Amino acid sequence: MAVPLARTRQDGEVGVAIVGRPGLVGVPVVLGTMRSPHRCFVEVPGEALQIAADDLRRAMDESPSLRQQLMNHVQALPVQNAQTVLCSARHRLEQRLTRLLLLAHDRAEDDAIALTHEFLAMMVGARRAGITTALERLEQDGAIRRKRGVVEIVDRVLLEHRTCECYRVIAAEYRRLIDFYRLV
Repeated sequence: MAVPLARTRQDGEVGVAIVGRPGLVGVPVVLGTMRSPHRCFVEVPGEALQIAADDLRRAMDESPSLRQQLMNHVQALPVQNAQTVLCSARHRLEQRLTRLLLLAHDRAEDDAIALTHEFLAMMVGARRAGITTALERLEQDGAIRRKRGVVEIVDRVLLEHRTCECYRVIAAEYRRLIDFYRLV
């Protein structure tokens, strides 16, 4: 799972999306010659493939189905970015955190996801102490189980009830465009 990060010198970094299989980062490079001002952070162990932009453009020219799948991702990603902005501006910390946990779960291959409190704080733009408190509440309610550097999803339905509409908007767009994700 990869996380594109927006940043400023003064404010540091904040996660703007979560990209999993069959996602793509570096879209500006693939579609043109632009260089992205963002960096990408990989938090969850797994495999990622790297391909030169010229090779990917050639593969897309040779495979209409590959091109369509990648363009579907390119369409879904701005929806995720926009809802993340709305969520960060309008919703409580617990709602932002549950949205993030659900998105991470959608892209993971397991219920146990390697997510540190520091990473979660960076992703939702909150203090680490606030994340710890929110995770404690979710664990007490039976939605998750915490271990050092790992959050295990125990009751996904409860998380879905505790999150905001932003998760459902993002999930619906990915479900509409990219069948791979196991979104509910």
